[in-house]
Amino acid sequence: RLITTGEDFTIKIWHIESGNLLMTLTGHNNVAKTCDISPDGTVIVSSSRDNSIRFWKAETGECFFVIDGLLDWVN
Repeated sequence: RLITTGEDFTIKIWHIESGNLLMTLTGHNNVAKTCDISPDGTVIVSSSRDNSIRFWKAETGECFFVIDGLLDWVN
């Protein structure tokens, strides 16, 4: 899988071999800036210009934890 962030406030998960979009994660209220995936591949973490960090279940795309109103260092 390849994970990308976008100016459309989303995180997108792509199938590398086929190039197909597998999932779009929505929930940020501003540009999604960075993302990473846990070593075991089960959790995606993203940050946004909305000053939040979101934790997502990689298998389902469910956001299960948010850290809202952090300082600018998140970006």
